Amino acid sequence: MGNEPLKAIDRRDFLKLTGAAGAALVAAASKIRVARAESGLQIINPEQNGVFAGFNIAGVPPQVDRSIIKIAGVHPDAKEQKNTLGNNTDFMVAEPGVRTSNGYIMNTDGSVVWDMQALKGESCFLISPFTQGQFDHEPPAFTPLLEDGYNMLTGAYMDFEVQGNNGPIKVNLEGIQGHSWFAIVRGAPADGLPDTDNNRVIKMTKHNPGFTGWTKLPFGQFVSEDYLKQNVEAAHDQVPNTGNCGVSGCTKVSVMLIDQKSGAYTVIGQNGINAPWELRKSNII
Repeated sequence: MGNEPLKAIDRRDFLKLTGAAGAALVAAASKIRVARAESGLQIINPEQNGVFAGFNIAGVPPQVDRSIIKIAGVHPDAKEQKNTLGNNTDFMVAEPGVRTSNGYIMNTDGSVVWDMQALKGESCFLISPFTQGQFDHEPPAFTPLLEDGYNMLTGAYMDFEVQGNNGPIKVNLEGIQGHSWFAIVRGAPADGLPDTDNNRVIKMTKHNPGFTGWTKLPFGQFVSEDYLKQNVEAAHDQVPNTGNCGVSGCTKVSVMLIDQKSGAYTVIGQNGINAPWELRKSNII
């Protein structure tokens, strides 16, 4: 980019640059950058009584005590972070937190300016082929889980596994009509030592090619709560043309949060945009 002046871009070009993320950003007139919420196959199984899509997780402890994981607003190193989602999400989601960005901020008056936090690399990755993409071919497929970072998987359904501290963690996220999944996995903690590699790999064993996405998030204590909420809004498809569940959007969204080190996890669901979040399951006590 250098010292080149900011060029004026119209709304269509802006959306081309940002994809579904930009569409959600424009709609919300928010300074929070959105990744991308892919929907996948529209009809997997017949919807039954409005229930969220099922899931299974193996290779994690039946219970994880809150005292051994970092809780926003409670842990001495996280006193300044705040979580309003509740439902046992405060071990991974809080504000401020890490996010991605397309490099721009859309102001409420419609003007576009540089996202300086993203350009400086401060707790934020610029959206690029290195930080965001989709699984375009049949499984198996692979995506990195950076040391002390995160990877956010999005799709209608998926199965994946990652090496945990006590063996592989295996996840099955089922699909039903009108439902979208987010799975955010936190990587192994940084060891602070040079020449050592704590990076992991997420292996996708089932997904819908071309409609299942991945987004790498930088290292940090928490994922931005506002960032997650903006992505969920995109998945509900409040605004046309974000590409989720076709034109009409996904009524239901579920979010799974997994910590690779402790095996702590939480699953929450939202049945409709701005509806209250429901705790579906968690092993955090």
